Amino acid sequence: MKGRVIRTRFWDDDTVQSVSANSRYIWIFLLTNKEIGMTNYFKMPESFLCYYTGLDSKIIRKCKKELEKTKKVFFKNDWIYIPRLEALNNYANSPKNIVAYTNELDCVPDDIIQYFKQLYSSIDSSIDSDEKSKTRNKKSKTRNKKSKEDVLGREAEYEF
Repeated sequence: MKGRVIRTRFWDDDTVQSVSANSRYIWIFLLTNKEIGMTNYFKMPESFLCYYTGLDSKIIRKCKKELEKTKKVFFKNDWIYIPRLEALNNYANSPKNIVAYTNELDCVPDDIIQYFKQLYSSIDSSIDSDEKSKTRNKKSKTRNKKSKEDVLGREAEYEF
């Protein structure tokens, strides 16, 4: 089970205050849903957003546009990108997490990473193809210490 801490000051943030109630709801859902992992990227079809939130597609699309204007959440097809999420997860502080992180990042198509990087070049993105290489190199060192199942089987806690 994953645990996430959302600071109560989230609601006082000027950016959060600047969006509609539905967009706030989608935003908090995106930060706390079960699909989000250790990287900035996760995949969730719009139909799932509709199902989990109870909002219809028209409202979801409107909220997506509103959230993208904040530069806090971005969408491409079924992919969602939340800038700075990795920094908040502190995955690098524990070498045991590098295997899980690498496996998750490897599931993100390179064209999706490049899309977010190019389209939103003003975003402070810590991931690029060089970062993938660095992560893979750390992965081989980590495997000698623990098995993949041991690392992936542990509960992860995230702080936002």
